[in-house]
Amino acid sequence: MGSFPAILVATLPVFFIIGLGAWFRHVGWWPEEADRPLIRLAINVFYPCLIAHHVLGNPALMDVRNLAWSAGLGFAIPLVSFAIGLPVARVLGLKRGSGGRTFAVSSGIQNYSFLPIPIIAALFTGDEATRLLGILFMHNLGLEIAIWTVGVALLRGRIESPVKQLINTPIITIVVCTVLTLSKMTQLIPAPFHGAFALLGDAAIPINLFLVGASLYAVHGQTEWRSTWTTPLAACGLRFLVFPGIFLASALFLPISLELKRNLIIQGAMPAGAFVVVLARHYGGQATTAGQIVIATSLVGLLAIPTLLTLGLRWIH
Repeated sequence: MGSFPAILVATLPVFFIIGLGAWFRHVGWWPEEADRPLIRLAINVFYPCLIAHHVLGNPALMDVRNLAWSAGLGFAIPLVSFAIGLPVARVLGLKRGSGGRTFAVSSGIQNYSFLPIPIIAALFTGDEATRLLGILFMHNLGLEIAIWTVGVALLRGRIESPVKQLINTPIITIVVCTVLTLSKMTQLIPAPFHGAFALLGDAAIPINLFLVGASLYAVHGQTEWRSTWTTPLAACGLRFLVFPGIFLASALFLPISLELKRNLIIQGAMPAGAFVVVLARHYGGQATTAGQIVIATSLVGLLAIPTLLTLGLRWIH
C-alpha cells in the first residue's frame, strides 16, 4: 500500500490524462467552446452519480462521529490554510488587486476529488476503499462549504450571501445520499439505479481530469513565468511542506477513525485544486495567479505526492 514505487505508479495515469487534455487543446482537437457542455454534464450528472455510488449505504457513514469529524475538518483546515496564505502573499508583495487573496485561496484549496479518488482506488481494495471513499465525500462536503462561503468572499473582497452557491447538485447529492444511508433507506433504491450510478460515476474522473488539462493549457499560455516565479515557488512550499503538516497533525492527535486519518494524509499530499482558476475568473480574482499555482504544484506533485503519501501513511495505523 505505502511504497514509493507503488504510489508513483498509481499517480502516473492521473497525470497522463491531464497531459492528454492539455495536448488535445494544444493541437486544436478540443477547442475551448467544447468545454461548457461537458462541464455541465460532469457537474450535474457524472460527479453526482459518482457520489451516489460511493455514499449510498456506505458503512463508514453510519457513524455520526465520522460524519461530524469529516465534514468539520473539511471545513476547518482550508480556513487555517487561508489564514496562513494571506500573510505569505503580503511578504511576496501580492496585495489586494494584485493576486494576494487569490494566492491564499488557490494555495489553500487542494485538488480534493479527482486526484484522490483514483489514487485511493489504486492503493486500497474492497471494504477499505469503499469506506475511505465515503469519508472523502463527507470531508468534501465541509470543504465545499468553506469554498463557497469564505473562499468566494476572499476572492470577491466582500461578504455576500452564499446560499445560492451552496445549493448545487454535488452538495445536494451528498446530503440526500447521507440521509438515505443514515435512515437505512438505501435498500429501497432499485438495483438498476445503483448500476447506472456506477457506470455514469466511472466517467466522472477521466472527463474531469481531461478538462483540467485542457484548462491549464489555456492558462499557461496567458502567464508570464519569468517575472512571477516566486509566487508558484511559495505556493509549492505551502502546499507540500506547511499544509501537509497540518493534515498530519490532525490525523495523529485527533480522536478520529482510521479511514479519516488516511483521507487526511491523502488530501494533504494533493496539489492546488484546478477549480480555483474558474472561481478566480468568475469572482474577481486573478486567474493567472491561480493558474500558475495549479500548474506549478501539479508538476511538483508528480514526485511530491508519492513522497508525502509514502511517509504519511507509515505514520498512521
